Amino acid sequence: MKNKSAIRYGTYLGFSLILANLVVFYGGLKENAVVVNLSNVLLFSIFIYYSVYDCRENEKGGLISFKEAFIQGVKTSAFSALLYAVYFYFYLTSIDPDIMILMEESTRLEYANQGKSPEEVQEAMVQYEEHMGPGFMAAASVAANVIFGGLISLPIAAILKRMNPNQIEA
Repeated sequence: MKNKSAIRYGTYLGFSLILANLVVFYGGLKENAVVVNLSNVLLFSIFIYYSVYDCRENEKGGLISFKEAFIQGVKTSAFSALLYAVYFYFYLTSIDPDIMILMEESTRLEYANQGKSPEEVQEAMVQYEEHMGPGFMAAASVAANVIFGGLISLPIAAILKRMNPNQIEA
């Protein structure tokens, strides 16, 4: 089956992101954005690297173009993003539902601090509630993780590409 390594390492990445999120939540590190961001960069980098490397060595006969390596990284990110989105929806609805309330209150305060009238704030909050539910947040996390994985895949693809030395390029 093609893309075994994208599925395998995407699954590993997805479960690693879930585990990291649980550690952040239960470890009381939610406010420490630097730790969260660095752990995400590290996890994405490690699992995308190994996915591309495994694909090159075991699925492509030791050769892989930049484009193939980049696509492999994006596929790995996509598999992990889908897995993480299911968890993230569960997280927002069951594990930490208060976060949605805190985000709404924070947004309401931000609008009020911008000098908007109470009517404008209320109108903006109606729009916010329509577009910022757990389902939307989970779907947005898929897009964000795929884009982030694509950005991480660029340098990894450049490092791991290995072309056939006997191939003549047109």
